[in-house]
Amino acid sequence: MNNLQKSLAFIKELWYAPFIIYLIGFVFVQGAYSPFLSESFLMHKVLTVTPVSYNLYITNGIYQSLVILLPFIASFILIKQISLPHNFMIWVRRSSRFTQHKIGLFNLTSCSLLMGITMIQVLIINRDINIDATLTTLLIFFSYFVLSLLFYKTNKEICKYDLLNKQFNIFIFSSTLLIFSLISIYFYGLQSQVQTFQEYQTSNQNIEMVRLTYEDGSEKTLINMDINTEFIIGYDSSSQKMNLIPRDKIKQIETYKSKYPKSIMKYKESLIENPLAKENKKIIDLINKYYEIRVEINPDIELINSYLSLFTSKLRHSEFESMSPNILLNQMKQEKYHDKDYREYYGIVISEPEKEEGNSPGIMYKKVYVREYWKAKSYNYAFLAMSLDGVVWSIDNIEETNFSFEFD
Repeated sequence: MNNLQKSLAFIKELWYAPFIIYLIGFVFVQGAYSPFLSESFLMHKVLTVTPVSYNLYITNGIYQSLVILLPFIASFILIKQISLPHNFMIWVRRSSRFTQHKIGLFNLTSCSLLMGITMIQVLIINRDINIDATLTTLLIFFSYFVLSLLFYKTNKEICKYDLLNKQFNIFIFSSTLLIFSLISIYFYGLQSQVQTFQEYQTSNQNIEMVRLTYEDGSEKTLINMDINTEFIIGYDSSSQKMNLIPRDKIKQIETYKSKYPKSIMKYKESLIENPLAKENKKIIDLINKYYEIRVEINPDIELINSYLSLFTSKLRHSEFESMSPNILLNQMKQEKYHDKDYREYYGIVISEPEKEEGNSPGIMYKKVYVREYWKAKSYNYAFLAMSLDGVVWSIDNIEETNFSFEFD
């Protein structure tokens, strides 16, 4: 019963914890989002509040609170098991006349260490130094661990002489820790977000993208940062800014995974006759034939049979299953490609075929990137062409992708 009462009393003392967690999460998220709304990038709109989902505040608040809290828990456990050096004990046990000096020295040390962490973070961001955000977390963790060790031991010795000064010491230390922690968390949020965008550009990792279709039919593709009931928030890598778009202006939202756009060479027909040029020409003709039939307004059964012959048996089975040519003909007559009027189709730009490594020996693969141009919209696709002899080529796979063409 006593243990239950103690537990309830302890929980009552932590009534403020949810507010602190929310505040920490709020500051972290604003650091990760708000600066990207600015023209001058850093701190220009530090007071701008970005309207994101509440779950982002809570989840990040819990994580960042643990980073702050765990060093104190670890040092508390450690302080119970070991004794600090004898000279330190003599320093804290001297006459109570020096208590104020001890408090001042301790808090000056705390303030200097916390300020040093913040300055390091500012330097990393301003100098665009490529340091993993995990290392910053470890630095903060270690610094808080050292501070908590000093705090526990100093406060314990001060308590023997002056209870009032103990309370004063706790208040000053807690206030200093909270202020500098919030500043540090803001910059850590910013550093983490910068690292996410840098990794997207430099590594071959997928990141979630969002494609937005406006009421007028125009489109925009962004790195997905948050989608909530009121706004869609995404990062435009070309302008290096975040876009805050009201949902009521958006007709359709599509999310998908994508890698950083590859820079692709456009196809140019070679004037020199050689085996490679002939091979590439056959693949380009294959792709052109695909689009010639796909955007045909009035296809017939002959065209449908020709269309099906463009694909490998694997792709035919996965895309059309057991659909007969007559059923496919009816479908293509009734269902428009991309659900668009064919008069809005302008044409395509095709890349140079690139050799792809396959798992099956004796089978050749080449990848071709295609950009379709439509009114107020474009689509990017990667076609995988397959051949058993280098003479007859078939389409083995079609997938939406993200790329950019090199300048001519």
